[in-house]
Amino acid sequence: MMAIYVDDCLMIGDQKAVKRAIEEIKKHFEITHQEGIREFIGCKVEQDTNQLLLSQPDLIKKLKEKFGDKVKNLKTNDTPARPGTQVMRPTNEEEKLDYELQTRYRSGVGSLLYLLKHSRHDLSNSVRELSKVMDGATKVHMKMLRRVIKFVIDTKERKSF
Repeated sequence: MMAIYVDDCLMIGDQKAVKRAIEEIKKHFEITHQEGIREFIGCKVEQDTNQLLLSQPDLIKKLKEKFGDKVKNLKTNDTPARPGTQVMRPTNEEEKLDYELQTRYRSGVGSLLYLLKHSRHDLSNSVRELSKVMDGATKVHMKMLRRVIKFVIDTKERKSF
């Protein structure tokens, strides 16, 4: 099996077949080959006895750099959002964030989407809810986003398998 993403390639399978495939690819392309997997498409990969564990410490570090000043004094929570939290669209245009904050909101949700796609499935419901207002977030939505980011920073050691 071969997974290709832009210029990264990951092959798994019978060792002889993988080696033959690598040699065939080398005939046509200049490649670097690395035994084992340590990182793939921005995910850190650690091998445990019977499983691969994925994490994205670089992305979490970038989230902390971008939002850290806004979340450092927030209370630590056991969940990314309160149970049953639902995001509602604003009824009044005046409630919406200004352009700069709206851009920051979209950037934060986008980073969380990438994070949950690869390694943090525990964020799925919270990020789905936040995504509902990508074009019209309010201060309440920004507060909810900051809670999720604070949760991610506080639980940065979590891994997915």
